[in-house]
Amino acid sequence: MARRKLTVPRFTLVRDVTSAIWHVSYTDPATGYTRKRSTGARERSEAERVMPSVVSAIMTAKPLEGTTYKLGELLGAFERVKCRGGKNATYYALKPLCSYFHAFTPDQLNDAAWMVYREQRTRQKNGSAAFKARGEKLVSDATACKELNVMRAAISWARRNGWKGLENVAVHIEDQPDYAVQEYLTREEARRLVECCIEPHTRLFVRIALATGARMSAILELTWDRINWPVGKRAPVSDNKALYAADIVEGGPEDVDFSFEMKDGLRLDLGRGRGNKRRGTGVIALDNWQLYFDLKSAYDRRGGEYVVSYRGKKLGKVDLYDAYRRAGLVHYRRRTHLLKHTCCSWLVQAGVSYEAVAKLVGTRAETIRKHYGHLSPEHLEAAARVLSI
Repeated sequence: MARRKLTVPRFTLVRDVTSAIWHVSYTDPATGYTRKRSTGARERSEAERVMPSVVSAIMTAKPLEGTTYKLGELLGAFERVKCRGGKNATYYALKPLCSYFHAFTPDQLNDAAWMVYREQRTRQKNGSAAFKARGEKLVSDATACKELNVMRAAISWARRNGWKGLENVAVHIEDQPDYAVQEYLTREEARRLVECCIEPHTRLFVRIALATGARMSAILELTWDRINWPVGKRAPVSDNKALYAADIVEGGPEDVDFSFEMKDGLRLDLGRGRGNKRRGTGVIALDNWQLYFDLKSAYDRRGGEYVVSYRGKKLGKVDLYDAYRRAGLVHYRRRTHLLKHTCCSWLVQAGVSYEAVAKLVGTRAETIRKHYGHLSPEHLEAAARVLSI
């Protein structure tokens, strides 16, 4: 006899074999398909703690019957799923979107709606303290367009999850501003920034970010056992912190000849293939000997498993404001992510292929071309040929 269908999903925790991340698994009563939602945790105890909020997001994000719902309900469900109570970039983009579109119905969404939102948004005052400090009083057109891109993501998400009335809705942004990256550190500015990092863990973070183009989360999650040292062995691994202060384990960084005679580079496992963020291939060149020495020093004074840590504890974030201030670089925005932009900009300026840059930093080659292509020597040479007589 066929098994009776559940009217309410039954939620269980399952572990993904590839990523080692725990997911909430359930059977969708409407379709009968088994679905999974990531908890973002690799430990079961942490997954069990997060599970109630994930289940709540699944249950509250169910599509409403018919097309009588308001856009405010859709955007609210999207926020609960994507932000999970946190305040990230999506959360701040959804605030003005919800304020403007909360009373709209799906049949009222068209090109005119996007155009009017964009016009009205750029007339509003900018509430960000950072923008006010630079004298920018009104919301920029680029900000309005980025918010509409979040609206596009929300509609795509809702369409995938069965919200009705969105079949013919598309967010069209005419003459969208060029998002080519214009801000990056010069080599002299980067040297000043490193010199102005007083704390060793801050200096190590900046050096790794400049050398790999990795995001903050990837660097802060890096552990000693995920470093392939030049000797081809790995650093010792144990949940017992006492081991880290014990005798030297053969094959660790103590066996590395930190000189100019090294035969191979150093590789960092930054989590490629794990989680929902793209991660690059962390390769440290042989001539980056200062980073090698910083890593060796950090290993000698380690108090835990994380490479970038403070007093042996994992860090949630690294604040670089004071280092930028001491270096006289406070005019730069997005100080932490600026290190990734700098890494990509230097690589493209050196003529490295978009595909190689994309593989190293963990993104798409098309994204590299779009954001950094104007810095390529080939791009500039092609433009210069137009001026030949």
